[in-house]
Amino acid sequence: LTPVTSGAVTLEDKHVQGPGPDRAVVFQNHSLLPWLTVYENIKLAVDKVWRAENSAARKTRLSWIAPSSQPASRCFSPSLSSSDWRFNRALFESAGAELSVVLTPFRHSLDCADVLLPIAPFAETAGSFINLEGRLQSFNGVVKPLGDARPAWKVLRVLGNLLGLAGFDFDSIEQVRAACVPQDLATRLDNRTTLEAKESPKPLSANGFERIADVPIYFADALVRRASSLQQTADAKLPKAWLNAASLAKLGLAAGAQVKVVNGAGAALLSVGQDDGLPDGCVRVAGGHPSTINAGPLSGVVQLERVG
Repeated sequence: LTPVTSGAVTLEDKHVQGPGPDRAVVFQNHSLLPWLTVYENIKLAVDKVWRAENSAARKTRLSWIAPSSQPASRCFSPSLSSSDWRFNRALFESAGAELSVVLTPFRHSLDCADVLLPIAPFAETAGSFINLEGRLQSFNGVVKPLGDARPAWKVLRVLGNLLGLAGFDFDSIEQVRAACVPQDLATRLDNRTTLEAKESPKPLSANGFERIADVPIYFADALVRRASSLQQTADAKLPKAWLNAASLAKLGLAAGAQVKVVNGAGAALLSVGQDDGLPDGCVRVAGGHPSTINAGPLSGVVQLERVG
């Protein structure tokens, strides 16, 4: 998004002129595609790994996974926005569930969960993820879980055993990984696409701006969001609507003014900041924060309306 002043990007001694199936961009959150919602990121993985199954079976798998997404993580997109767990409660009730059990490292959702079961956060458990190269990468917990918390797979194993269910006799994370990761995983994942290029974007309206979004480092996961010390740092300041000087003049705004960032799903009220490193016609609004939850997807056209 910033014009290149000098230099070049090369891969195997060849200049990179654009996107291609032989390369991938690694974002700050290596396991998520920032232009997709949380739900869409999960759905992408389900569709890729279980693509041999019919759509109904994949939808069932998705329903097991997607409701466990934390409300704060849904700030990445309004399509799953919610200020509490009533969204999940509605999902459970629509499926005929009479009991809502939440597996979580944190004490929350007491107004809508029937039972909270303490599980270890990601830093205290082992697991795996698939990176953008389509490669499986595994990790181990760095410390033991606090108190009575246990890794989620152990909690599920005990529940399965108590209910007399088959398939819950794992003794190690290695056994869990072997059971859930297909042997032919490498052949199921690639960066190739059959999508055709869309038509050229239409010109922006007078107050239309292309949104550029980042997810600040201390908004990125449930641990740092709850660290009071980190939330007092410069990297955790409230998001602003950042514009360059020309865009500010076009709207008749100055740094410190209030503006509404409007999209089809809602609007976010933010202070304005000046950043002359941004291109004309662009506004930078951070994601992953409650104050920008209604600002829309992390990319796309938004309208800016002056307040006052």
